[in-house]
Amino acid sequence: HIARASEQDGLSTCERLRARGHPGVGVATIFVSWFLETTLETLVDAMGEYLRMHPDVSPDAKWWVCDFVIRQATRQLAAEDNDVKKLGECVRTIGHTVLL
Repeated sequence: HIARASEQDGLSTCERLRARGHPGVGVATIFVSWFLETTLETLVDAMGEYLRMHPDVSPDAKWWVCDFVIRQATRQLAAEDNDVKKLGECVRTIGHTVLL
């Protein structure tokens, strides 16, 4: 589903939400590394547990979850501006990684 939507408009899920003015989209402060076959329910539960265990992290923190931020269109895989090629730079910029 994510890749199909990106194929149609060339946007990531977050770009699409930001264009609609969604308040939950903003500058990320936490990068999330997760096994892509994990259910979304488990991911959200783990993120909540992380917040519970780390009260110093704002509950309004923005999380970079790659599936929803990186453009997933397969036609972009060979493009010069491929988001996957920029992943390391993004992780360094965010500066805080959580492995779930």
